[in-house]
Amino acid sequence: MGYDFVISLVDRLSDNTEAKGLRIMSEDDLVAELTESIESSDKGNTRSAQEVSVSMREKYVV
Repeated sequence: MGYDFVISLVDRLSDNTEAKGLRIMSEDDLVAELTESIESSDKGNTRSAQEVSVSMREKYVV
């Protein structure tokens, strides 16, 4: 594989990421989101495994 192939692959993956509704996050944004999630969980704001499973199936079409 040549350098040009790798670059074109990265470009295509980057384009597809946004098209699939995924967002690109900085490390700081990711840490902030995970921290918020952990704090929420520590306060008891959690969902059942069944709710999470249904949500994941809908979101990712598993």
